[in-house]
Amino acid sequence: MLVAFQRTHPELFALWLKDSIDIDYAKPLSSLVTGVGADQLPTGRLRKEFLQLTGCSALEYLTRRRVDVAMGMLRMSDDKMEIIARAVGWKSPKDLYRAVYDSTGKTPAEVRSESAGAVR
Repeated sequence: MLVAFQRTHPELFALWLKDSIDIDYAKPLSSLVTGVGADQLPTGRLRKEFLQLTGCSALEYLTRRRVDVAMGMLRMSDDKMEIIARAVGWKSPKDLYRAVYDSTGKTPAEVRSESAGAVR
């Protein structure tokens, strides 16, 4: 029955995957895909449906979500980079640094210092 549902409503699996990423962004993408049952869909079909829904791939969406949460943590806390990186699902502060820089053109330290300057 699930297989028939997947064939007739693949767009729902893309929506469930998006919602799962929004909630459980610290988990690996593969476990999020499996968690919503989308691992039974052809990869190309899921990719197409997710791209149509969000305008980007599931991995890009997950990275954006992690960066958004990390940026909030950088602005609102003085937690160490390692703590923030692990909290949002990256294995190292280097991953956090690269994603924030690629997304914003600023280092995490610059993001943090700009926020501190705005509060004063």
